[in-house]
Amino acid sequence: MTNVLRTLRLLVEEHGFVPDHVTTNIVVKAALRWPTVLDAALVRRLFDYFVWSGYPGEEGVGMPIPMPKSKMSFVWHVKPLYKMFVKALYLRKDVAGARKVVGVLKEGERMEAERVAGKSRKRRARKV
Repeated sequence: MTNVLRTLRLLVEEHGFVPDHVTTNIVVKAALRWPTVLDAALVRRLFDYFVWSGYPGEEGVGMPIPMPKSKMSFVWHVKPLYKMFVKALYLRKDVAGARKVVGVLKEGERMEAERVAGKSRKRRARKV
């Protein structure tokens, strides 16, 4: 984890790198791999923070820390992140928390499918 954060700091400070949602997922994955540092309660709080910060989901509680301002893709950014949380919660024996995240993920998938279907309908309507 410290190597990941050190590399990120180096890239930002010395090379002008601007972190995006993929970078966020990499850092979170590194953090979730440390069950001794992040117990189930902290994993839940981290998930709540992401929802509070604008990721799809139910109302969450969190603290303001910088998040990428770039456009967020459900398939490329949100879904992999939520799957990491599900796995981390199951590994920490927090089945109720994992099921809650699965429910939020399924709702997000449903909303994304509706959004894509709506765009498809609009595109077909313009062709006629």
